[in-house]
Amino acid sequence: MNCLDIKMHGATVKKYVSFMFHVLSFVLGMRFGLLQTKIGLVSALSKYQFHICKETAVPLIFDRKSFILSSAGGIELQIKNRTKRIG
Repeated sequence: MNCLDIKMHGATVKKYVSFMFHVLSFVLGMRFGLLQTKIGLVSALSKYQFHICKETAVPLIFDRKSFILSSAGGIELQIKNRTKRIG
């Protein structure tokens, strides 16, 4: 492993350079993934209209057994092309 000796207040501190680069690449990857998600969401919302169907429960009931937040019966959507594009 590559390490870098840094002197701080008279004491030598070893920092592992490869670990820092792995953390840096992870942070950059997460930011890039978030940016892609936002661009995809804005693109879909600008091109299509989303409406709920009659099968969707209103008010929404959440599934208590699920690990992530999800609805118990699912969400049914109607997707239609926009007649006027935004932007």
